[in-house]
Amino acid sequence: MVLNGKPTKRKRRRPEVSDKDEEIDSDEAELDSGEEGGGVGEEGGSVKEEGEELNETVAEKRLRLAKKYLSDLGVDEEDSEDAEELEEVTRRDIGLTIRDIADGIASSKLTVSVRHKAHRLSPCCVDLTPNADFAVSGGKDRRVNLWDVETCKAVTTFEGGDTHLQAKDSKGHVKSVLAVAVTDDGKLVASGGEDHLVRIWDVRKKGAVHSFPGHRKTITSLCFRHGSKQLVSASNDRTLKMFDLDEMAYVETLFGHGAEVISVDALSRERYLSGGMDGSLRLWKIAESSQIVFKSPAQSIDAVACIEDSLFFTGASDGSLSLWGINRKKPLHTHFIEDSNPNKSITSVAACSHSDLCASGLQNGRLSIWKAGGGKAQRTLDEVLNIDLGGSVNSIKFGRSGKVLAVATGQEHRLGRWSKAPSWKANAIRFLSFAES
Repeated sequence: MVLNGKPTKRKRRRPEVSDKDEEIDSDEAELDSGEEGGGVGEEGGSVKEEGEELNETVAEKRLRLAKKYLSDLGVDEEDSEDAEELEEVTRRDIGLTIRDIADGIASSKLTVSVRHKAHRLSPCCVDLTPNADFAVSGGKDRRVNLWDVETCKAVTTFEGGDTHLQAKDSKGHVKSVLAVAVTDDGKLVASGGEDHLVRIWDVRKKGAVHSFPGHRKTITSLCFRHGSKQLVSASNDRTLKMFDLDEMAYVETLFGHGAEVISVDALSRERYLSGGMDGSLRLWKIAESSQIVFKSPAQSIDAVACIEDSLFFTGASDGSLSLWGINRKKPLHTHFIEDSNPNKSITSVAACSHSDLCASGLQNGRLSIWKAGGGKAQRTLDEVLNIDLGGSVNSIKFGRSGKVLAVATGQEHRLGRWSKAPSWKANAIRFLSFAES
């Protein structure tokens, strides 16, 4: 928020909690989800046009708004090729379509680029730009690396700071980096970890440009809202914090979790999905100052990903993967990993937004690619590919096309040192590329 040209802070607020029994069926939730899932953002509202049917369905309304948006952009029906492509993107962005791309993974040509010793100690986190040409990683060596995906080479390294200094006095992280995020344009990188600071790095200037204090404990996860420079952080202090990097300003703190918050994700709407060690999954609706609480049978939700605005993918400490819908308090579908290795807790998940393509990583080194199938009433998870990478699969991230998957594996779990893979080769950054065979 800006007043008189100066950034100001929003007042901290505790969002209202929507914690209904089994079904969350408020009018707003119905409007958001509709029959097809997803929805149109509330910002600015909408006014029915003259002659419009009063009994227009939610899906019809979204399609009408999409066509109006294309018309406002000046896209003529005669420009058929451009119009079709732009309409498809618009329909996907507002949640009208789900791309069916998971089936093609099994028959695709897989190319794996790997860089061992990418970090001196276990890599803990990785993120990709939307077009998957640029990646960022962080590790227990306190470093943040920037990667050229095509060559699998680190092009810039932001070194860790002096461990004898306090975090606020250091130019780099003084403890493990557990979370990274990169803006869509690839110009700014955010990192956080055990030194409790969110650091902002300018890729062009090749250095830190800002740091945000505030968290009282370890920062476990970071993400940018798609298409914006709005950043959210999750922490072991049970809170999430929002920051506006256009103004380099703190915005607000989100309260609600009863234990450590382990993972956070977002799409383009001003909503955030978080999971934590209290066993809850929470959808934060910022514009409405409210949250929807989903309860997991698992003791801890350790990884979350947004498939679309009304469909979510999570991994838990008990080795379970779940699909969630916005209208149900319980999972739509849960799949338990079958693996003889006892270290089968889910360490990471990823979803290619607005598609049926998902992925999961285990502490025992198993990486799986999944198809999120089925309809609204009956969801399914079908494994289409699995690879043994060794070590702990600490972080995974798809590019928007689903053709590239970035993977950070380490000898140790990113959040602790409960077990250690014997080979140093477990410490690696990989880029998996899927091409039509």
